[in-house]
Amino acid sequence: MGMAAVLAGTTHAPLTAILIVYELTQSYQVILPLMFAAVVSTVVARSLNRNSIYTSRLRDMGIRVGVMSDLTILRRLTVSDVSLREPVVVAEEDSAQKLMDLSEEHSTSDIIVVDQHGIYAGMVTSDDLKSALIHREAIPLLQVHELERSNLPTITTDDTLDTVIEKFSHNDVESLPVFDAQDIEHPVGVITRKRLMQAYQVELDRE
Repeated sequence: MGMAAVLAGTTHAPLTAILIVYELTQSYQVILPLMFAAVVSTVVARSLNRNSIYTSRLRDMGIRVGVMSDLTILRRLTVSDVSLREPVVVAEEDSAQKLMDLSEEHSTSDIIVVDQHGIYAGMVTSDDLKSALIHREAIPLLQVHELERSNLPTITTDDTLDTVIEKFSHNDVESLPVFDAQDIEHPVGVITRKRLMQAYQVELDRE
């Protein structure tokens, strides 16, 4: 029984421990005691350390295992747990040149666009700016509304990170606008892929 308990506890694999010891003994009489010892050992071992003798080595190497536990973390964290970037705002009727100036001044390529009433209208992303820069001679003639994207998904501070990742996966952008759940007209910040993953990594390291 001791061999099964040690093997199950160190590998977190009770079924493997049961089968190996049974193959060695070839005795049906030891099956129930084996099962009891292996299961109890595994439960106790996992309560003391979530990693087995194998996964602990991988964790030390920086390799994460356990997709379901990672998903649990993403569902537990919300956007309010992420350090948001201050929104850089430009009006729809502003010139594209002002957009370029703001981008350079704030070192960002993702800029919030608002209408004449200050209500969120869309975003200009890095790809949009790159497209405009291809034809520099046209920039003085362009206005922001000709470059903005009005179909990007919006995010609230109450959204969980798994929801945010899904929205990112369907849109090839580096950042998305964030709103208070009670006010979806005025963005409170911008969430980036990088900052989202930083918040996730911090929480993962606490596990």
